[in-house]
Amino acid sequence: MLDYILGHTSFIGQTGYASHARNFFTSLNNYIPVRIRNFAHHHSLDNLTQAQKDMIIYQTWSEPPYQVGKPFERKPTDDVINIILMESNHYYYYDKYVGPVIGYNVWESTRQPEGFFNHIVKTLDQFWVPTEWQKRVTIEQGFPADKIRVVPEAVDGSKFFPKEHPPYPDGRFKFLLFGRWDYRKATTEIIGAFLKTFHPDEPVDLIISVDNPFPVDNMHSTEERLAYYGFNDKRIKNIGFVSDENYIKYLQRGHCLVSCSRAEGWNIPLCEAIACGIPTISSSHEAQLEFARDASVIVRTKEYRKPEKIFMQDDTPGLWDEPDFDDLCDKLRYVYENYSTLKEKALVDSEIIRKKFTWENAGKLGWQYIQELYWNYYGKKLNIGCGNHKKIGYINVDNVYTSVIDHIASTLDLPYKSNSIDEIYSSHVLEHFGKYEVPKVLSEWYRVLKDDGVLDLEVPNLEWCVKNWLEHQEEEFPLDTIYGNQARSGEFHKTGFTKNTLLKLLNQAGFIDIDINTTWSHEQECFLVKARKDEKPVSDDVFILDCYPNTPERVEILRRRISEIKEINKPICLVTHLLPPSDIIESVDYVVYDSNNVLGDYALSLWIVIPKYIKIVSSYERPYHGATVYTNLKNGVDFVKSKYKYAHFIEYDIEIDLKKYIEKISPELKRDRKLVGFYYRDIQDSITTNMFSFDINWLSERLIPVNTWSDYERLKDIIPSGARFDYIFEFWFYLLLQLKGLEKVKLFDHKDKETIRFNNVVDQGKLEPKVRFLLSETNDNKLILFVYNEEHVSHNISVNDDKYILDGGELKYFIYNKNESFTIKCSYGDYKKIFEIDPNKTYDKTLFRFYDDRIKCIKWNNSDNYGFIEEEQDTFIPTYFNGAKMEILGKSNKTYQVFFKDGDIVIHRELNLKPNHWTATSRKYYGDWTIVVEHDGNEVFKDVFNPRDKNVLIYMDTQSLGDTLAWVPFAEEYRKKHECNVYVATHWNKLFDYDTLHFIRPGESVPNCYAIYEIGCRDGNSNKNHWRSVNLQQVASDYLGLPLKQIKPKLRNIEGSSTISKKPYVAISEFSTLQCKHWNYPNGWQILVEYLKDMGLEVVSISKEPTTLKNVIKHNNKPIEDTIRCLREAKFFIGLSSGLSWLAWALNVPVVMISGVTKPMHEFDCIRLYNENVCSGCWNDIDVKVDLGNWMFCPHQKNFECSRSITPESVISNINKGRIL
Repeated sequence: MLDYILGHTSFIGQTGYASHARNFFTSLNNYIPVRIRNFAHHHSLDNLTQAQKDMIIYQTWSEPPYQVGKPFERKPTDDVINIILMESNHYYYYDKYVGPVIGYNVWESTRQPEGFFNHIVKTLDQFWVPTEWQKRVTIEQGFPADKIRVVPEAVDGSKFFPKEHPPYPDGRFKFLLFGRWDYRKATTEIIGAFLKTFHPDEPVDLIISVDNPFPVDNMHSTEERLAYYGFNDKRIKNIGFVSDENYIKYLQRGHCLVSCSRAEGWNIPLCEAIACGIPTISSSHEAQLEFARDASVIVRTKEYRKPEKIFMQDDTPGLWDEPDFDDLCDKLRYVYENYSTLKEKALVDSEIIRKKFTWENAGKLGWQYIQELYWNYYGKKLNIGCGNHKKIGYINVDNVYTSVIDHIASTLDLPYKSNSIDEIYSSHVLEHFGKYEVPKVLSEWYRVLKDDGVLDLEVPNLEWCVKNWLEHQEEEFPLDTIYGNQARSGEFHKTGFTKNTLLKLLNQAGFIDIDINTTWSHEQECFLVKARKDEKPVSDDVFILDCYPNTPERVEILRRRISEIKEINKPICLVTHLLPPSDIIESVDYVVYDSNNVLGDYALSLWIVIPKYIKIVSSYERPYHGATVYTNLKNGVDFVKSKYKYAHFIEYDIEIDLKKYIEKISPELKRDRKLVGFYYRDIQDSITTNMFSFDINWLSERLIPVNTWSDYERLKDIIPSGARFDYIFEFWFYLLLQLKGLEKVKLFDHKDKETIRFNNVVDQGKLEPKVRFLLSETNDNKLILFVYNEEHVSHNISVNDDKYILDGGELKYFIYNKNESFTIKCSYGDYKKIFEIDPNKTYDKTLFRFYDDRIKCIKWNNSDNYGFIEEEQDTFIPTYFNGAKMEILGKSNKTYQVFFKDGDIVIHRELNLKPNHWTATSRKYYGDWTIVVEHDGNEVFKDVFNPRDKNVLIYMDTQSLGDTLAWVPFAEEYRKKHECNVYVATHWNKLFDYDTLHFIRPGESVPNCYAIYEIGCRDGNSNKNHWRSVNLQQVASDYLGLPLKQIKPKLRNIEGSSTISKKPYVAISEFSTLQCKHWNYPNGWQILVEYLKDMGLEVVSISKEPTTLKNVIKHNNKPIEDTIRCLREAKFFIGLSSGLSWLAWALNVPVVMISGVTKPMHEFDCIRLYNENVCSGCWNDIDVKVDLGNWMFCPHQKNFECSRSITPESVISNINKGRIL
C-alpha cells in the first residue's frame, strides 16, 4: 500500500504558491500522510498548526528551520508518490526522484517555456493544473492528454465569508486592489483607470496593498512606484503588506475588489473576495472565469500580446490577454452606481463559491488521482477473501472488516481498473458463490488482471469430498467440506468443483495455460490452480469497412476512418455500392464493389396523423438501406473467408475508439464466441449493426442470399408463426441470428458502447442539438412545421412563443397561417441555437440538419388523405455546385443512365439511377459540363452548363490574407469570361474595390444560385493540379477553368496617411505560420536591421506577432487598415512567403522575399532570395507530406538549411541589385 506523499513545494511564506501548497497538502493529509520538502523561508511559523509543522521534514532554503517536523527516515520498502507544487522551471522539477512524480503547476500564458515543457513531458507521471483552460492549452502545446488532471484551487470558507463590519467613518466608497505591483497584474493601468474614472470631488478611494518582493522594475517599494508614475493623489490609500486577519477584514468591509490582470493561473484574491460577498471586477482571462464568470463584472479583452516583464523569466512564449482599460473605466463607474444590486448578488455568489471550491474537495480529488496513479505505477497483487489471513506483499481484500484487511470490496465488483493487477491469490473463496455467480467472479478477476497476469486459486476437490463423506458418514467434518461449516453467514458452500468443471469455467472466462494439481489444505484434498490471462488482441483478423461516400464530407470521414484502422495495423476490406476516389481505393487492402444497390422502395414511409390533415410526409419516405448494408456485409464475408479467421464489420462513420473496441471484443472471440457485439437498445431484441465482430466461416454459413428487396423482405416468411418481424436492419439481423442459434453469440449491453467512445468527444453539455425540420403547405393556406429530435436525450424547443420539451425520437407539429415566419430556439445543456425560418425561401442544408438536401414548402392535396398526387413524369434537377450533379425525383420505377461530359469527354457515368436518387461528379473544379440522361437508350433530358446572366458563388475557403489576395482577381476574370453575376465570399471583404462583384460573408446564401466553386488548398484530387505543385494564383485559375496570369487585386483606398515615421523607412515582418517558413539564419534579421539603419532608413515591424528585434519601430498587431497605411508608404518591404508579402505586392510596394521552403515559382515576381544548392523547395514537392500541426516541421531533418543558408550578405546584395534603396 501507499505509505505517504512527499510534497516538494514552498509551504511557508506569503506567496500564492505557499498559500496554495499549505491549504492543499493540509487537506490531502487527511487522506494519506504528507511529508513536505520545503523551499520557501519565512521569519515566523506562528501561523502554522502543529499538524502543519509536523509535515515539514526538510528545508532546502539556506536559513533555518532546516527541519521542523517529526524525525523522518525513508525506508527502502516505502511506497511513495512525489508531488512538485512549484512555479514553472523551478529546479525541483529537475531533481531525481524515487517513485512516481506528479507536477502541480499554475501557469498564466498559453504556452510553457519550451525547455521546461519538453522536460516535464518526459519526466512527469501526472501533471495537475487548476483549470480546464490550462489543461486545454497544455494539451494544445503537446502534453499527453491522458496524463493531465484538473485539481482546482479553492477558498477557505471558514475564514473568508461575508461579515458585517462598521462602515468607514468617512462614508466614502472603497475600491480594493490586492496583489503585487507588476506588469502581469496591470497594477499601473488599474490605478490609472481609477483616477481617470472618478473626479477628485467624488467620495471614492482606492485602497492598495501591492508590495512586490520579486520586482523587475528596479524599484523597491510601492511608494517609489507611486511617485514614479505620478500617482500623487490622496484617494490612493497605500496600506502596505497587511496581516491575514486584517486582509480578511478589508475584503469583508470594502465595497469592490478590482482585479484586471493580463493573465492569471487562478487569482486567489479574486476568489477570496467573492467568498467574502463583495462585488468584484476582473479581466476576461479564461482561467479565472472558471469560478468568476457569473460572479464578477468582466472587463473585455482588447487584444492578445506576448508576455513580458516576468520575474526570472527572460522570454516567455504564448500569449496574454490585453484588457480594454477604457472598458475598465466603464466597469468601475458601473459598480459604483449600481452597488446595492451588485452587493445583493455578491452575497448569493459567496455561498455558491464557498460550497463548490473548498480545500476539502481539492484534497479529495487529489487523493482520487493519487490512487489512480498508484495502482497504475506499482505492481499489484491481490489476496481476495483474505479473512484473518494476511499475505505479505499482497493487498488483502475481503467484503467484511478484519484486522488484516487493506481493502473492503465485493468480489463481484472489485474497485480496481481493468488490466491493473499482476496477480490474484484466492484460497477457499470460489466455492462460497452460487453456480450463476462463479462465472461472474472469474470474469471480474479476469477483467482486473493485466495481460499475462496470474491467477492462483485453491478450492476443495468435490470428488474427494464426496468420496470421503461416503466413507465416513458418521463423522460431521466430511459433510462440512461439501457444504461449509455454516458457523457464520459467510461460511456456506454453494458450488463444488471437479477438475473438468474448473477447466471449463476457466476456459470460458478466457484464461490460458491452466495447470490444475491437487494439494492438502484445510484438512482436505484441494485443487491448486495456476492460470494466466491472455488478452492480446486477436490476430488473423480484418476490418470489413462499409461505406457509401456520396458527398465530399463522407469521403473525408472515410479517409479518417481508414487512417485510424491503419494506426492499429489491421488490414482493410472496403465494401461499397459506390466507388470512392482513387486515393482511397489505393490506400486499402481490398475493395469489394457491388453496383447492385438493394434498396427498399416503400417499406419505411413515416405516417403523420394530424387533426384535419392526415398525410404522409414525403421527405421522410426514403428508400431504406438495410438490405444494402446486409449485402455489403455478405459480399465482404464471402470475399475474406478464405483469407482471415476473424472480421470486424464497421460502418465508416461510427464514432468509436477502434483501439478500445478491439480490446473489448478480443477476449470474447478468444473464448470461442462466434459473434461479439452490442444490443441495439435496452430491450434485448436487436443488435447494433454498425459494429460487431465474428468468426468469418461461422457467420458465412448463416448468412442468407439477398439480391433484391424481396429477398430481404422474405425473411418474414421463414420465421415461426407469431414471431415479430421488422424491416429495420438492427431487428432483422438479430432475428436472423436468433433463427440460426444465439448460443455462441456475446452481446454487451447497449450502454457499454459508451466505454469505447473517444475520450475527446465534446462534453454533452456542449453538444449541438440534432433537431430536424420539415415545412409543408396545405391547399387552404396553412403551414405545417414538423420538428423532429433525432437524439436520445430531451431538448428544449420553442417555436415563436410556444415552449416544449422534445423527448428523444419525438416529433411535434405546429400549424400556422401562410407566410408566417418562425423563430425556433433549441437548447441542450449549455448549448443554445436559434433558427429563423422564412416559409417563402428554400434553405440549404448548411443552415439546418434535414432528411433531404433541401427543405421546401410542399403542396398538399387535401382531397387525398393518404398520399400525394402522383406526378405524371419524373423530374430532372441538374445543379453545378462544386462539380456537376443530377437528381431525379418521381414515383416511377424507371432506371436511368446519366452521363457527365466535359466537352466531348465523359467524366462520370451512372448507369442505374432510379427516381429519388442523385449522382454527382467527384471532380470539383470547372468543366464545360453537359449532362445527358437516357432511358432504354433514348435521351430523355439534356442540360448544357451556361452561367451567363445567372448567379454564381465563388467561395474562398480560407482565412489566409495571402490566399485571398491571390485568388480574388480570378473571380473577376470568371465574370468577364461568362458574363454572369458573381458573388464572392471571403473573410477579407473590406479590402476589395470591385463594382462588378458582389462580396458576401462566408455562409451567407445567394439567391437562385446556379453554380458554386469552393476554392481552397486541399490535398487529394479536388482540383486540376495539386495546390502545392503550382503557383498560388493557379489554385484559383484551375478551379475556375481560367488561364494563369499574374493579376493583382483591386484594393479599396484606405484614407489617411501613416504617421509612423517622418524619415524614410522599410517595413518588415519576420513571422509566418511554420518554422520552416521563417528565415532561420542566426541573428539574420538583426544584422539586416543594423545595415538598413546605417543606410539612413528606419525599420518598422508590421507583423501581428510582437517583434523582439532591437532598433526597430514596433507597429505590431494593428488593424489591417493601419498596416496598409504604414506599408504603402514604405520604400520597400522585406518578408517571408506570407500574407503581408502578398499585401505589399498588391499595394505596388517593392518586395524582398526570403523563402527557402517554397520555390520562386510559387509566389509572384519580386526580389527573391532562394538557395537551390541546398535542401530546399519541400513545400512544392507533393511527395512530401506537410505536417501543418507540427511547428518544427522539416521533412528531411536538415534543420531548415533551406533558409538558414540564405545569408544577410546575400539579402543586402540583392537589395542593392534591385536598386530599391
